[in-house]
Amino acid sequence: ATRVGDVVRFAPTAIADCGVAFVGLGAAGALAAAAVARGGVGRIALCDWVAVSSADVDAGAYDPAALGLPRAPAMAQSVEALARGTQIDVVALDVGDEDGLAALEAVLDARGADAGAAGDAGAWEITCVVCALPVSAVARKALNRVCLRRSLPVVDVRVTGMGVLGGVSVLLPGASRCLACAD
Repeated sequence: ATRVGDVVRFAPTAIADCGVAFVGLGAAGALAAAAVARGGVGRIALCDWVAVSSADVDAGAYDPAALGLPRAPAMAQSVEALARGTQIDVVALDVGDEDGLAALEAVLDARGADAGAAGDAGAWEITCVVCALPVSAVARKALNRVCLRRSLPVVDVRVTGMGVLGGVSVLLPGASRCLACAD
């Protein structure tokens, strides 16, 4: 990666060595995960504990056959079909409770299946977290603590007003407000 001012440019091979964790896989989070998978990222962690709803299906985020299934495993099937070379980690637990948070932390701390030293091809370390959790303040605050401890940037995705209004904020540890402050 090269830095030009405040912009970091990644070579396509560098993108394949990165990983992104998605916490919250409603329509916005699921569509973002699918787009990142198509972009060639090497590792995706999918975290959600809620079942796929008709609203998720209506938004085009999930296949109708996934209705009622847990979101994280359902999205894992979609990502696998989009990007066969992507390593997929699934956490189907609430990050607002102790077990779910511990499972997410284990995924964030782990390296990919072909892990080498940091910077080696195949290390696939998680380099960014996408949060699309509009509902659970407890989970958002827990995720905030985890990301701050690891100095992970967070892309905060919010959709309100029955899917009509939305916003995206990039939160950089030490350089901008944190996820808890964004509430």
